Amino acid sequence: MINKPVQLIDTVSGIQNKDNLFVPFYTTKPDGQGIGLILCRNIIEQDGGQLTLSNNKEGPGARACIRLPLKAVAAETGTNA
Repeated sequence: MINKPVQLIDTVSGIQNKDNLFVPFYTTKPDGQGIGLILCRNIIEQDGGQLTLSNNKEGPGARACIRLPLKAVAAETGTNA
């Protein structure tokens, strides 16, 4: 069972190259290492969740959506789901 997603939205330039979002060591930043998004997705998927990225349809910028299983969240907080 997956709970309501957590969405993060920015209002900068959005995603320019969707094909390389999760390519390890690919970066568009001068000082980037290219491990941030792949590492985030890996951690989320190991917890049974899902990370999706897209351009923001309501305006400029990008949207990240994180979904985690409700059971994993309940186990970490010590509550019953």
